[in-house]
Amino acid sequence: IRGNIIWNGPADHPLGLDDSRLNISQVMADNAIGTIQPPFVNAAAGDFRPTTTSTIFAATTYAIPAFTWTGLPARPSVPVGILLNAVPIDRSGTLRSSPSTAGAYAAQGIVAVRPTAPTLLPPTAGNTTATLRWTAPVSNGGSPITDYIVERSTNGGTSWTQIVRPVSTLTSYVATGLTNGTAYVFRVIAVNAVGSSLPSATSSPVTPASVPSAAVLLSVVAGNTAATLRWTAPVTNGGSPITDYIVKRSTNGGTTWTRIARPVSTLTSYVATGLINGTAYVFKVIAVNAVGISLPSATSSPVRPALPV
Repeated sequence: IRGNIIWNGPADHPLGLDDSRLNISQVMADNAIGTIQPPFVNAAAGDFRPTTTSTIFAATTYAIPAFTWTGLPARPSVPVGILLNAVPIDRSGTLRSSPSTAGAYAAQGIVAVRPTAPTLLPPTAGNTTATLRWTAPVSNGGSPITDYIVERSTNGGTSWTQIVRPVSTLTSYVATGLTNGTAYVFRVIAVNAVGSSLPSATSSPVTPASVPSAAVLLSVVAGNTAATLRWTAPVTNGGSPITDYIVKRSTNGGTTWTRIARPVSTLTSYVATGLINGTAYVFKVIAVNAVGISLPSATSSPVRPALPV
């Protein structure tokens, strides 16, 4: 065994130990081969001073090899956070009643930091609403998530407005009170006892919308096996452009309706052909956008196609 014996006790206590607390089994050296103990002055009488002729003083000494501090890893940075659930223990792992208890102890616990960012999924537009869903942070930073902050922007993320909502750890939210036809982007921030995470990536733009209001059917003029219809566009398109108009006709005053097959068109006029002269027809028009179809226009007055006079 090669090593160094270091002590700072007085001359009559070379090991620097209080002999009133020792017994013979406590001052020993051992390795894989066996155990030895130095000869004491009078162990039976409690005098555990090694004798001056013992091998503890006669052992060959070896110098500590020279070494340098090059190639050492960088000192780890201390994470920003707070120490939660600290439990003071002594060197044997025994709990201490308080940190003021005499003796060495360590605080075992979790160093909490801010959570990582949540992941925001593509939002879904509704009528003056947008439904948001996201996944929780990969790491809560060692402290439970207590809330999510939801922010919205109408200028592509140049500036942000926090949405006022109750504290919640749910990973979904329906943003209400939005303006149909306005593009919004969103982001979500996780919160724990330490603070707020970085925001999620900004969502793709979403534009709330509803079905359009009804078109206004202005006139229906009968012709030879035909009728010419004109109408005005809905007062509001619901925040989504009009993509088509559905034209329907009825020969029983509106009890049943037949959709007229025609190309998709956003024009506000149409000539219905293939009608039967002398038969009374009524018509209605329905506006279409990406969300769905409007209520039908008011039913027109009856018209009877006929040969020109």
